Amino acid sequence: MPHYSPTGPLLVSKLASLVPRGSREKRNSMTEEENIQFTSSPILKSSIWFEDGNVVLFATDTYFRVHRGMLSRHSSVLRNRFIIDSRRPYDGELVEGCPVVGLGESAQDVQFILSALYDYPCCTNIPQSLSFISALLMLGLKYDMPVLRSCGIACIEAEIPRDYNAWMKRRRYSRMSYYQGCEFDTILILLQNGLDEFVPYALYDCMAYQPDIIKAGITQDDGFISCLPLKFREQCLKGREKIIEEQLRLSFSWLTEDSIMPYSSCLTLRDCKIGRRELYDEICMNDPVCLLGLDGWKDVWNNYLCIRCVRKARKVYAEGRRKIWESIPRLL
Repeated sequence: MPHYSPTGPLLVSKLASLVPRGSREKRNSMTEEENIQFTSSPILKSSIWFEDGNVVLFATDTYFRVHRGMLSRHSSVLRNRFIIDSRRPYDGELVEGCPVVGLGESAQDVQFILSALYDYPCCTNIPQSLSFISALLMLGLKYDMPVLRSCGIACIEAEIPRDYNAWMKRRRYSRMSYYQGCEFDTILILLQNGLDEFVPYALYDCMAYQPDIIKAGITQDDGFISCLPLKFREQCLKGREKIIEEQLRLSFSWLTEDSIMPYSSCLTLRDCKIGRRELYDEICMNDPVCLLGLDGWKDVWNNYLCIRCVRKARKVYAEGRRKIWESIPRLL
């Protein structure tokens, strides 16, 4: 029987440490639970291990040898921790002569943020996993690392722009790796990181799925199910119905209103009337009706109308699409 996980297969390890929704406070000290007890067993070194590093981070069961100066430069929380530690004798564990700092995060998350600091993957055009982006957002806030959080937000903005022109030009999954159900997992990441302003537009992406999938979620290969929280599941389903109604009323009004089509200067009146009726059956009478609210004009539609009617229909369609975009925050 599958286990439900609203964040999907890549994000399960972070559930316990995610920042509560709406929490924007900067932490200037480490919690007691982060004073991890170390064992004397052989250590598991991360791939992020610099021989000239002067501090070792410990997370879960993994050690990372890095540079105190690099961490202090990017994190006021860690900088303050190092300052406090320097004022008292160190009597903790040493690994290859370096003091050890325990972090209450998963090893994967620590690997992600250190990779972001040292390797700059966000500066490339290679799509990043949602887990990676989540770690930048979550730990960027927790440890006051504004550069990392900004990188995470930049990835979100590229995938879910809130500007109409940017949305029309966006290249899907250019900054975020795709897997079925990632749209559902993205919603939770936005909510948990206080990025509510992106949620209506991210919900629109979720509407590309048919209602039965929105209700049930998507089972991943490891048995976990990517699904929307109940409140947003209902919101998505209701919003989908409303936008389909709006697309028929606005974007496709040229298929239903004789005052718009056929166009007054139509070149082939009889053929365009037949073509319009065929398009109406194809687009508006499907069961279920496809969500096309913000989609671009389909070139295949040109085959049903004369060039003048196409020009008029495209204009009406573009105006309707813009109105649907403007209504998204209200509908969702």
